[in-house]
Amino acid sequence: MADGVDEAGTVGRKVKRSRTFVCSLLVVAALLHGCGASRARQDGGNGEPPAVMNAAAREAFELVNARRLTRGLKPLKISARCVAAAQSHAENQAGRRTLSHGSLTESFTARMKRRGLLRWPVAENLGRGPTASAVVDSWMGSPRHRANVLNPAYASAGAGFADETYALCLSGDSGD
Repeated sequence: MADGVDEAGTVGRKVKRSRTFVCSLLVVAALLHGCGASRARQDGGNGEPPAVMNAAAREAFELVNARRLTRGLKPLKISARCVAAAQSHAENQAGRRTLSHGSLTESFTARMKRRGLLRWPVAENLGRGPTASAVVDSWMGSPRHRANVLNPAYASAGAGFADETYALCLSGDSGD
């Protein structure tokens, strides 16, 4: 997943690295600016009740948005429905020490329907790891998970975390 670097000359590489560094700073600045706004209003503007992501889930959400921004995609808005679905499933999977899109009592489709998410395209990424960064890196290394993260059809999302288990719910709901 590394971007190609022009090996034509030292000067070209330095310029490319400088641009990459500046772009990285801009992405971080955009995320930091967006964090303040998203804490104040986490419903994505669609009338949902406020969503609360714990620190690890928020970090995963922000890392996913950083990956999207570096590829020219719009950042995902926070969806309270997705946060609720992701947090509940992360807790379920952590408690069972498994990673499955179904639970003991519900299929993925039934869970998404119960949360009112089947009106739009919807997807879910699950992962387990010591840090949000490790899990998001793992998703980006998996073609199917990376395709979910980078799919422009998804406009909103929510993340959940419990005991090293991460869940990311992505939705086509734009919140507009």
